[in-house]
Amino acid sequence: NTKSEGRGIAACRGTYFNDNLLHRTVRKLNVAVVPENCSFSADEKEFLKRVIQGLQLKAASLQDLSSVQEPSAGSQVDVRRLKTALQDLLDNGGATSVLESSLAATLPQPPRSGQQPDHIRSLVLSDDDYPSTAAGKDLAGSLVQRPRLLPGHTYINITIDKIGLKDPHTYIDPLITISVKNLLGEDLEPLQDTPVASTREISYIVFGQAVEIQRPVEELPQGAAIFFEFKHFKPKKSVISTRCFSFMEMDELKPGKAILEIYKKPTDFLRKKLSLLSIKPLYLHLTLSLHTP
Repeated sequence: NTKSEGRGIAACRGTYFNDNLLHRTVRKLNVAVVPENCSFSADEKEFLKRVIQGLQLKAASLQDLSSVQEPSAGSQVDVRRLKTALQDLLDNGGATSVLESSLAATLPQPPRSGQQPDHIRSLVLSDDDYPSTAAGKDLAGSLVQRPRLLPGHTYINITIDKIGLKDPHTYIDPLITISVKNLLGEDLEPLQDTPVASTREISYIVFGQAVEIQRPVEELPQGAAIFFEFKHFKPKKSVISTRCFSFMEMDELKPGKAILEIYKKPTDFLRKKLSLLSIKPLYLHLTLSLHTP
């Protein structure tokens, strides 16, 4: 009946919200234990890794819509203890006492073989989708400042205005990775990630981010191109995945507005096999400016 359907919809919405929140938390914890971002001790990192595993188990159970059992009182108590333990770690800077507490028994033990169980491995960051060592750059971005301008050289500034998609509201933590490639698809300078976009319009995700290409035009080889890969977070796998891409070749580098076609993944850096993402008039919108000191 209508009331039952309403309760079912509400339950699904609640499950999606809690599942998404858990995955976001897992993602931030993954960032915290990346070596270059990490200021925790070895014991603290081990504790956080076990917390990640515990949250992933909880997320997996939320994804199982076939279960009709109510959450047990014990599991809810564990969550409260976990919150207290994490706060203690932040306030006191020590996880040793936490690991020796009763909370330690509620978290999964590290696998003896050194490998994660299948149901956990499927939820952690995948190197195929987004390198785990680059985790965290997707939130704040990794855009770099304008390089030192040398006389007689022309520098490119690209503002990524927005990208047209038929379902812009379905993407979680969307970002764009910018790279400069030669004809062989090799990087000519380090990749840059925009910060995560938070603004949506009808058929658009709005970025409004300025990107400074580090190499001057005069040093870019013939046939070089600038690539823009649209990526988003997939909660079910806890990975960053490429959805589509665009590119701009050297003869298109002109001041003013630019509209680029959007192609299906996988990203073809050789520009040999291109297939439009949609037959609808949806494009990547840029604004270019050229600077010569």
